Amino acid sequence: MILALKRAVIFRIDDIGMCHGANRGFLDFAENGFVTCGSVMVPCPWFREIAEAAAADPGLDLGVHLTLTSEWQHYRWAPISRVSHASGLIDEDGFFWRDVASLRRHLVPEAAEAELRAQVERAQAAGIEPTHIDAHMAAAMLPELLDCHVRLGRDYGVVPVLPRKIRFAPEPQSYGATVAGLDRAELPVVDYIRATLPVAADAVESGYRKLVEELPAGVTHFALHCTAPGDIEAITPQHAPWAHQRICSLRIRRRPRVVRGYGDRADRPSRDPAPMAPDTVENPLHINCRLASLASRNPGAKVAPLRPGGEEEL
Repeated sequence: MILALKRAVIFRIDDIGMCHGANRGFLDFAENGFVTCGSVMVPCPWFREIAEAAAADPGLDLGVHLTLTSEWQHYRWAPISRVSHASGLIDEDGFFWRDVASLRRHLVPEAAEAELRAQVERAQAAGIEPTHIDAHMAAAMLPELLDCHVRLGRDYGVVPVLPRKIRFAPEPQSYGATVAGLDRAELPVVDYIRATLPVAADAVESGYRKLVEELPAGVTHFALHCTAPGDIEAITPQHAPWAHQRICSLRIRRRPRVVRGYGDRADRPSRDPAPMAPDTVENPLHINCRLASLASRNPGAKVAPLRPGGEEEL
């Protein structure tokens, strides 16, 4: 798929299902057209709430945030496939390991794949029609799991979100080889990834304006983290000051065009962006990528990579 643009961005919210506030934040932004898709943590306590919302609203574009770690001090979650220590998935308290390094030291790839498949299948059974998969804390980007990551995308007809250029791949060489394989197979690959800025409230607008205006040519996957206030302050007090930033509604005067999310399909109701004042931002052009549609409806079909091809620049 060739985009007639120099720069494009997919706005997506991560960590949905982690808590009630994360669900409310995503649903609010999606309803108002500020984001085009989101990624759900199936093992987390508030998964059922977002699953009910997705079942009631087929216009929601949701993926599975492949989860193998549980990072917070007092708020934890565990595998949904098995609880044996022999699986290598759980710590001494019976929860996922807190960090990727600990997970890798104990990793049993076969058990990890079984867990990730269970997460995708539970999402489907709960009424979510996943359009993509990606890795919470990059755990499913471990070199031992990259083949599994791609295999899940193929088997379930979803897009594996593995950006071409990324700074936090656990093992850059194997990661690069995997992305090169996706390119050779002409599967969809975004160019870059950006994420939530951990900045104080008075630096939010200027920080995001600068980040968006300086995005490089190509397609950028923007992984945002937002939550309505209420429970995040207890879960992770150190992150609360910036976790519930209303970042998507900033009045940024210039930004790249917006590519609609991973799951645009002919049978999925479209969700148009919220109207924006003419003196603040040009209405975004939502390009119907239909990546997941091509993957899920035609498992053997080849989908051309996303490549900017025009001269239009904002």
